[in-house]
Amino acid sequence: MDNELYRGIPQVEKLLEDPGVSRWFPVLSRPLAARVVSEALDAVRNCIRDSGIRPPEAEVLAAVEAACARTAARRLRRVVNATGVILNTNLGRAPLPRSVWESAAAVNTGYSTLEMDIVTGRRGRRGGIVPDLLRVITGCEEALVVNNNAAAVLLGLS
Repeated sequence: MDNELYRGIPQVEKLLEDPGVSRWFPVLSRPLAARVVSEALDAVRNCIRDSGIRPPEAEVLAAVEAACARTAARRLRRVVNATGVILNTNLGRAPLPRSVWESAAAVNTGYSTLEMDIVTGRRGRRGGIVPDLLRVITGCEEALVVNNNAAAVLLGLS
């Protein structure tokens, strides 16, 4: 293959300076945009290898911008659940009330007593107060909380 075809491919840094690409930095971050640009340039190299023709720089730039747009479209964003399924796992399960979210944010933006017994200064019970609350709510003898189905099945079978 003619190396001249490959030498004409724009550099990642040059493409990242283009306003059509850099406008994606607030959504993708510069490092992610750099990876998207690099992968798009890999596709250009494959095209050259397969066809022996280098696409024009404007076409390369358009492909890079389209790749950035596709990547940005995969980011989480708020939508309306019109599926008729209230607890839809594809839509992030059940939304939390704002007051619960703000309460959790207050604890999660700093250190907390997640597994610390504040009275003794030692490691506390795993799960904190949640098992106690579940025993009160359900009347069960003991409770254990896990954060996924696989863990629940494993513990249930054990």
